[in-house]
Amino acid sequence: MLGLSAYFDESGHSEDARCRFVGMGGLIAPESAWTEFEKKWQAVLDEQCEGHWFHMKDYAPGYGIYEGWGKKRREKLFGALVKAVRESGAKPFGAVVSLDAYEIVCSAFPGIEKWLGDPYYICFRDVTLAAAVSVISYSMHATTTVEEWQEFEKTEKVAMVYARHDGFGTISSSSGTRPENMGRAESIWYDLRTNPAWGHWMGAYSSNLPQNLVFLQAADLFAYELTHEFENRVNRPQDPMRWGLAQMLPGSWRDFLHKFYGVPQLLNMLVECRILGPHEDPRHGLSINTSMSNIMHRDLLFGRMYERRNKDKPGN
Repeated sequence: MLGLSAYFDESGHSEDARCRFVGMGGLIAPESAWTEFEKKWQAVLDEQCEGHWFHMKDYAPGYGIYEGWGKKRREKLFGALVKAVRESGAKPFGAVVSLDAYEIVCSAFPGIEKWLGDPYYICFRDVTLAAAVSVISYSMHATTTVEEWQEFEKTEKVAMVYARHDGFGTISSSSGTRPENMGRAESIWYDLRTNPAWGHWMGAYSSNLPQNLVFLQAADLFAYELTHEFENRVNRPQDPMRWGLAQMLPGSWRDFLHKFYGVPQLLNMLVECRILGPHEDPRHGLSINTSMSNIMHRDLLFGRMYERRNKDKPGN
């Protein structure tokens, strides 16, 4: 067993009037990789910001300890942290919801928001699934025979740690707590684990504060970069992919599980869950093109990644 662990954090908040995208990112790696990563990440913090924990919400606008930092100092810290993530070999995954799209769908179908829940929960479900099914890709590299593969996928589980968020109920209840008395996100997690297809890969659940775990700080950095990539593609399509995201993404889209929710994707989700009938309303015709839209998003994301990486090569 590899001792797989995944760490998750969110970016953006649906109640923030300035925010139009909500996302959640995660990173998964074996225990051995996380042990080495922790040393590197903390060494960077100790050297460059007196050991203070890293939070993109403060770093991006230059608040708190980052106030007054010049461009070179900022880039040195950010570059070292991104390098630590890249060298860890951790597999990233994420989900992003357009709040404009969410509001359009909720306006078109009054009351549907009660079923959808806050966009946070849409992302929460997706990244949890992505972490669980990551066991499949690890099994392909860790086994050489059919018997080993079957044993690996039977016994390997992913311990999942989420950034604590009391408002969304991403908490850790005491052992023996009944589901109805858990936090909302926590109870969703336990419900997801009952899925017969992939729930058996979900190991332990817990939550913690990013200041206590460097792994959650790394997940925060990735979630921020991924969410703002989609925001830039809408608001500033002429801008290249953000440097940090281009460095942290894997070399192939096959190794990156992600979802972006615009109107078609939200409608398709409702149709697939039989909340809406696909032929009852012409508005549902949007969902027919969802698969093609997802492919286009995937291809565009990695096309932009390669473009940015080529741009950053020495001599270009």
